[in-house]
Amino acid sequence: MTHFRTSAIVALMFAALLSCGCAEGPLWKSGYLSPRVRQKWDDEERIAVTLFGRRQQLRETVDEALATGPARQEDVARHLGEIVAKDPVLLLRLEAVELLAELPVESATRTLSLAAGDQETSVRQAAVKSLGRRSDEASVTRLADVSMHDRDLDVRISATSQLGNTSSRAALPALANALVHADPAMQVCAARSLGKITGQQFGDDIEAWREHVREALPQETPAKVADQSNEGNVNR
Repeated sequence: MTHFRTSAIVALMFAALLSCGCAEGPLWKSGYLSPRVRQKWDDEERIAVTLFGRRQQLRETVDEALATGPARQEDVARHLGEIVAKDPVLLLRLEAVELLAELPVESATRTLSLAAGDQETSVRQAAVKSLGRRSDEASVTRLADVSMHDRDLDVRISATSQLGNTSSRAALPALANALVHADPAMQVCAARSLGKITGQQFGDDIEAWREHVREALPQETPAKVADQSNEGNVNR
């Protein structure tokens, strides 16, 4: 009799779980029994296929522009810029930011510079990475600005790291500034980026890099590099 009661209770609980939509939870394998769940899966699959198709189309458009010439590249860069600015799908915005790095035209740089100030942190991160793949003066200037002023420390650290990939000496003042930042990760990124640009081998010895900056870059170094180095040591 007890066994019968237990079996009945289990059956009732199972039926209740299915009726209230809990097939998506612990009993997810039974989800196919719910029409609502099946419809949700179908909708998500259509969205995924559509997203894949749009990304593939953007990839092909950029490849075609690279094979055609600057005029077409400008057109495509403007199109990608519209996606970055207006598309409601974040993944597509990120895809457009990444593809812009491949277009060697001014409009691509301008769009990436704007994206580096986007409200969405992930878009700013993607823009910083794309700017780091370029070595034009405008890209370096924007990365330096992000390195010093972005409201998110992780984005500032990423920009500091990407400055090293530009191989531009125009990045040195911003990197010198990052050497005295209170955060050790920022200091290390600055040191490694300085190593890429200058060829010096001080590793992660932050004080050695500060001394090198004071001696080698007196005209390019922000005044606070010299004035706040002791403060930086305290914060470390």
